[in-house]
Amino acid sequence: SKSGSLFVKSALKLDPAVRAFEVKEACFGLTAGLMIAQDFVRLHPDQTAIVIGSDIARYGINTAGEVTQGAGSVSLLVSSNPRILELN
Repeated sequence: SKSGSLFVKSALKLDPAVRAFEVKEACFGLTAGLMIAQDFVRLHPDQTAIVIGSDIARYGINTAGEVTQGAGSVSLLVSSNPRILELN
């Protein structure tokens, strides 16, 4: 089956040469993706990486995790010349 990243690549009409892949690891997935993107941009300062993270928490009724129910999504552009946040 196709990775979700390929659907995003198609929707954004990115060049076929653009590499796209998925990282899955619950809450840590976005952090891992950001770390990979940071390393990529460090090696290729003329390139930009897109990191997209989303999560849906689904816990049973009357369980300890029920209060953390929710969903969220974020999209990050990682480049060598950031305008909002700089990572060390």
